Amino acid sequence: MSPIFSRYLQFLPLLTSVALGAPQGPYAPTNQSQSLQWSPCNISEAQTMPMLCATLPVPLDYLKPNSTEKLDLKLAKIAATKQPSRGSIQFNFGGPGAHGREDLAGLGAQLMAYSGGHYDLVAFDTSDESEKLIWDYANKAVSGNSSDTALGELWAITQNYVDKCKNSTYAASIGDKIGTAYIARDLISVVDALGEDGLLRFWGLSYGSALGATVAAMFPDRVDRIIIDAVLNPHNYWHYHEIESMNDLDNAFTAFLEACFEAGDKCALTRPNKTAAIVEEEFYEWVEDLKYHPISYPDFSFTFSSVRGLVFGLLYEPRLFALTARLIDGLMTGNLTAEDTAAIVALAPPTGMMSTETRIGITCSDKTRREPELEDSLPAVYEQWAISRLGGDIFTHFTMQCDKWHIAAKERYLGDFNVPMRHPVLAIGTTYDPITSWAGAVNASESLPGAVALKQNGFGHSSLKQVSSCTIKAIQAYLMEGTLPKPGTVCEVDEPLFSNSTWQDYFPADLA
Repeated sequence: MSPIFSRYLQFLPLLTSVALGAPQGPYAPTNQSQSLQWSPCNISEAQTMPMLCATLPVPLDYLKPNSTEKLDLKLAKIAATKQPSRGSIQFNFGGPGAHGREDLAGLGAQLMAYSGGHYDLVAFDTSDESEKLIWDYANKAVSGNSSDTALGELWAITQNYVDKCKNSTYAASIGDKIGTAYIARDLISVVDALGEDGLLRFWGLSYGSALGATVAAMFPDRVDRIIIDAVLNPHNYWHYHEIESMNDLDNAFTAFLEACFEAGDKCALTRPNKTAAIVEEEFYEWVEDLKYHPISYPDFSFTFSSVRGLVFGLLYEPRLFALTARLIDGLMTGNLTAEDTAAIVALAPPTGMMSTETRIGITCSDKTRREPELEDSLPAVYEQWAISRLGGDIFTHFTMQCDKWHIAAKERYLGDFNVPMRHPVLAIGTTYDPITSWAGAVNASESLPGAVALKQNGFGHSSLKQVSSCTIKAIQAYLMEGTLPKPGTVCEVDEPLFSNSTWQDYFPADLA
């Protein structure tokens, strides 16, 4: 769930335990009287459009009205290409832990085109740090089914980690001031500071979909348009684990291999006199053998855990499917090129795990579930394993982490999502999303009054991963006119796999 930077990234190494807080309300935002001072800025080398930056001080603790402690939100904006602007759309790119300003810089041109060019695009970070903080035990963690002793090992590692957090001296001042409810309040604070119509327009991807559902429920009268894309089940996010999020992972891998064989020579995994199903079974047999015979290279080693983590991550990106096939083929045959080796070193997390301090600090502090004993945590672990052969156990460590977590966000949204709002939500999911299954979009759309779920019949983590003129038309109609697609709408994609394409190659000219 890749993929904005966390509200409190600069404090996360210091997180510690606090008592569970009661649900707070009513959800009244803090009005911002100051105006934003925008100035030109360069966020990253990948920046696709000119950007403006500003800083907005917001309350560190929204539930402490008289507090003078502030947190600086670092905002970035891309001005609408079609003036006058109709207002701003705020973005959250997931994680929690994605870099809001950096991701906006890299995706700005695509998002401007998808949204029709009539809106300013805005995202924020809360830290000047540019690197995610990989938590200590990520380098020690393994997938839960990697050996007979892995579960006990992971349980002990997570215990050590949560105890370190619990014993930090910064618990009282920092530990409870993280969480999705406060980030939702940040969004409203930005709305107030922008000085437009006082309404939120928001596009949240992955974790950002949980944030979108939450802000819609907390502030229904402040919402104009909300798009949730690559959708998490909002109920599971707050109260359980994201069990159903991997529902489509195995199907995505199967469909990837089938598309590979259809692509012929463009895909390195095709084999004469074999089918996609045969190659898939050979892959799983090879992966199982890695439990006992890991692969060693000068710069890295590949294990049962890490190779599946690599493949899982690459399924996010259908534009990289030719590379994905080449890397899998090179690993299975032992014929990696120097270029392939460099790509693996750049792409692969240390052990196939992708959790960060940011993700733990926000997600685990948000959750109401706590299971301090291994035996009580295992049913959820085994439920995850049963869902996916490829990656059901990849996040066992994260499940345990949240079950044992000592910290509770000072404010959690504990209501339901059946809250009437000014405009219903548009939910979008893809058929073969490896980490946010179509079931999440369906669940969210059935929970949010009047919402509609649109299925993009393609690959990747969000609708941005393959161009679909049908989806883009639906997004623009929703943003400009408030028109939702008909329930049950399925949009086909225009961008083929194994084509070495970019989104610009297939973006419809009549929608630019």
